[in-house]
Amino acid sequence: KTLGVHFDVRSNLAWADARQALADGRLDALAAISSTPSRRQRFHFTDPYLSFPAAIFSATDVTYIGGPEGLKGKVVSVVRGEAVEEWLRENWPDLQLLPVADTRAALRTITDGRAYAFIGNLVTTSYYIGQSGLAQIRVAGETPFVYRIAMGVRSDWPMLAGILQKGI
Repeated sequence: KTLGVHFDVRSNLAWADARQALADGRLDALAAISSTPSRRQRFHFTDPYLSFPAAIFSATDVTYIGGPEGLKGKVVSVVRGEAVEEWLRENWPDLQLLPVADTRAALRTITDGRAYAFIGNLVTTSYYIGQSGLAQIRVAGETPFVYRIAMGVRSDWPMLAGILQKGI
């Protein structure tokens, strides 16, 4: 409303597909994306407008894990293409990551025993746990990572990022 612009919203895209559509110019902007060094080479960003910690989730019978160092030798699920996957590959390369399509799929990797833990957005994951009634999964640790949520714009439209920033 502030900008007087109508947005056609596309939903039901897996995160990796949405990011690829932005890179290919099939999407003009993503409303919620974290800026990372590799993404800044491919997209333009507004300033972050929200932030959420990345937390470690595991089965309720798992003792408190602490941080990523407590996951060495364990399978850890992540949402394919999310910032936390990049952060973990850079900072904890010895973790055995299991990339999956979305948060729901990541939670299933814990319940079906394919993964020991999932690292993801605290708010989104807590919401899915509550909605799904997954009482057997809980927060089991912390990470140093924070999702700083901004709007991302395709690389050939830098002016749109500035326009969106003014709207924010």
